[in-house]
Amino acid sequence: MWPVARRLAAWDHALLTVVVNRRRPDVTRLARLVTLVGEPAVMAFPVLVTCVRGRRWRPIVVFTSGLAVRAVLSRLIGRARPPQSWWLAEPTGPSLPSRHTATATLGALLLGEQLGRGHAVQIAVVIAGSVGASRIYLGVHWPTDVAAGAAFGVLWWALGVMDFRNLHQQPQTLARPCIERSLHTESIRG
Repeated sequence: MWPVARRLAAWDHALLTVVVNRRRPDVTRLARLVTLVGEPAVMAFPVLVTCVRGRRWRPIVVFTSGLAVRAVLSRLIGRARPPQSWWLAEPTGPSLPSRHTATATLGALLLGEQLGRGHAVQIAVVIAGSVGASRIYLGVHWPTDVAAGAAFGVLWWALGVMDFRNLHQQPQTLARPCIERSLHTESIRG
């Protein structure tokens, strides 16, 4: 293991140990509720509704493709979860990057974007931060899993925004020389 990875693993273990040792029943109930926001089916619903209302398909394509890529990446990495004795929820699959945090981050950015650019980051920070904290509190993720999930969500959203903007602009760029050549040919003939 690389020295940086060893340090991160030690930090993960130390932080999660502190959290596990300070759990309270009322906070556990809240964490179980908050973590539901990061479920793909729960987050997909408002994303889908905003797509239908706005007649835009890009957000749902970015959302679903992001979930698929994250799942493949998680399987490839195959990081083990914290000890099962710490779990207060039943996780599925490998630990890194956190599915709930990636889903919440990506979904919140897409929803925030629909509400207006100024709100996307604030909404994502509150929603993804809450979901990520709940996953750590429930003992099913190391803190670096949550950080990686948030980073993945932001990165996938940014790639989706850039890619779709380029696709949207590309036909104009490709068509311009054809139109200009056609107009030039017409002026010579005319």
